[in-house]
Amino acid sequence: MPNTIDVETQGISDDWSKANGEYETKSRGGLDKAQVLSAMVHLAPLDTPQSDDPCPPHVQTNGPGGSFSFVGQGGSIYCVETDQELTPQEATETAFGKRVMAPPPLVAPRPTASVSTSAAEIMVIKKRKLGMRGGIVMFLALCFLTGAVVMGFGVASMKSRGMSGDDVLAAMTMGIAFGAIGILLIILALKARRTYFVDKSGDRVAEDGSALTFVAMAHHLGDYDDGGGDYSGDDFD
Repeated sequence: MPNTIDVETQGISDDWSKANGEYETKSRGGLDKAQVLSAMVHLAPLDTPQSDDPCPPHVQTNGPGGSFSFVGQGGSIYCVETDQELTPQEATETAFGKRVMAPPPLVAPRPTASVSTSAAEIMVIKKRKLGMRGGIVMFLALCFLTGAVVMGFGVASMKSRGMSGDDVLAAMTMGIAFGAIGILLIILALKARRTYFVDKSGDRVAEDGSALTFVAMAHHLGDYDDGGGDYSGDDFD
């Protein structure tokens, strides 16, 4: 391993204390390993200054192990040639020709049954419908709401004709009662809705995505009818 390597910098002040953003290349001479480590320690906390077209703090090394470029990133050092973030010690070893190994990739976990179940649940669509009883309750609710609207027009007409206050009050009470009953019936109809589940093709399925028994039987019966052929009394003659 060589005793010294040539070092140049860009975007770093002469005393290594700050990143000045200048593109001028400055030779730092031949540095030994301890001096290069000190340079990397000073480089690591430096970061690209906030200005128009700044030069990042940049250390370039050239030795028997090859040429390398190191960029300060405000806490770490990025080596362009190895495409790695390095510590000052690792950057020094790289500059002197020692290869820095990155950790191997993690082994991807195999899919499990729970993952498949989650995917099936994602494709299940939850739907709700009123049904016969819910439809009847909703119809009655609309009738009561219509009655409330009619009573409202009636109250306005009674007031315009100067009818007694008792009659107007009675009509208003009936209209409010009709409206309240209508709203209550709507709430009951919505709560009475039946919940069911379908898959992405629109077929009824269970909540966990599995096929319903009666749906599967219907499919099997349909397949039997389609493949059974046309039987007539002549076939048995």
